[in-house]
Amino acid sequence: MEQLELYHFPQPCDIAVLYDSANYMYVGDGTTGSGSGELFKSTNGGLNWTSIHTVSGSEIPMIAISSLDLDLAYHTCWSSGGFWRTGNKWGSFLQVTTTGSAWGTDIAKDDPTAVSFVIYGSTAYVSTNGGDNFISSNVGSSPNAGVLFYDKATCFHSKEAESTN
Repeated sequence: MEQLELYHFPQPCDIAVLYDSANYMYVGDGTTGSGSGELFKSTNGGLNWTSIHTVSGSEIPMIAISSLDLDLAYHTCWSSGGFWRTGNKWGSFLQVTTTGSAWGTDIAKDDPTAVSFVIYGSTAYVSTNGGDNFISSNVGSSPNAGVLFYDKATCFHSKEAESTN
């Protein structure tokens, strides 16, 4: 995106553009193991950016948005800082959980009350009530790298390929 060149993000991790308006954009930024992660917001298509949230972890690796609830969004924090939610386009923030090493996240495409996040390890968390409560599941030994919550009945947790050496 050409617009991003107008603002220097040290190490952008993820970008989300609202479904109804390309003017609303979010960027999760941070450098693994160095400093604090930041969430940036643009309301004019990326021409200007404002740092709206700084977390204790060193990066904000993933952002989840919904086409069904345009005010709703979540973001993860690496390696500390947990999992965060907004219900008003990041006007305010709620730390949903303090679970460490949160990495991937997504909202079910057919139900914005269903959300999942994974830690960079072997555990996936799923909520069907907007993140008020989660159930956890061990999903294997290699690190979780991402989430695709296709619909409320189908959630994929991406795994890092294991070396055969």
